[in-house]
Amino acid sequence: MTLVDRAVVFVSDSKFLLPTLVAASQVDVQVRSPRIADIFIILMAVSEKERAIVRRFAEPLGITAVDAPDIVLNESVQFNRTHVPFATLGRLFLCNYIPATYENIVYLDGDIRIAGDITPLVKHTVRPDYILAANDKHWNPAVWLLGKHRRYLRDLGLADPQNYFNAGVLAFKRATWEEWAPKVFAYFVANSKLAQFHDQSALNHVFMNRREVLSPLYNYISPYKLAGEFGLEPRIIHYTGGLKPWQYDGPPWSEADRRPYHEFLSAHPYAASLEARKSAHEQAAMMAFYRRHQFLLCDLLPILPVLRRKRMRRYLKRHNFAVG
Repeated sequence: MTLVDRAVVFVSDSKFLLPTLVAASQVDVQVRSPRIADIFIILMAVSEKERAIVRRFAEPLGITAVDAPDIVLNESVQFNRTHVPFATLGRLFLCNYIPATYENIVYLDGDIRIAGDITPLVKHTVRPDYILAANDKHWNPAVWLLGKHRRYLRDLGLADPQNYFNAGVLAFKRATWEEWAPKVFAYFVANSKLAQFHDQSALNHVFMNRREVLSPLYNYISPYKLAGEFGLEPRIIHYTGGLKPWQYDGPPWSEADRRPYHEFLSAHPYAASLEARKSAHEQAAMMAFYRRHQFLLCDLLPILPVLRRKRMRRYLKRHNFAVG
């Protein structure tokens, strides 16, 4: 077997197992032949039945599933309760669960869909003491004007919203993560009330001046879709927020977004218990949220989607991305 020094790593709890397995299968197609990376799924707070499902899927593909213990925080630490699971903190400890031979690591959230070629991301070598990450929606000046976001970024020490990044797609050298991830966790523990987005907030504080910028095409977050079509071909679609296409049938997601999950469950019926679809009542509430969101973002001022498209194209054209 040819040894590789690159790993693609997911961290998942029960809630995100289905999308994680789908995303891992999509990554596997791109890194297997020629083999440029190995894939790991780190399991946190999953049942024995769920572990058996993951291993039944992973072992034939050569994907390694690793059990990780729960992270214990003292009672003084606050964890902002959103759709984001507590397991998100597990990525800060991933070096504990993959062999030291993997010197270059790509971390991916489970709520993504591979929509294009990601081999440039997997093959990229990040410089020491830096991470590779794409800007969050705060690159958009319209969001920067909102007071709560401005205060949040300022409290993290960020003067410029373009320095704020989304942590769902990251790349780094193992040595960097071994040195700096403990500092990120320590910052979160000490500033958990400020860290509205958990370790993403802490990562932004710790790495604010040590980041290679990734194109948003490799981390195409939900706000881009919600704010209007940009006419782009993203390579990684990241379903941020509470509207998840494997749980919810409504817009802005299309059949192309939902199909991979239907096809996966059809091919792996033993995984049906992982589906966790929302009830009719919950789906109706999600649809109402989407409609309100669309009214504020698009319908109230129709010029806004046009301006957003211009900003996005200008950003893509003018920025020299480390991976673009």
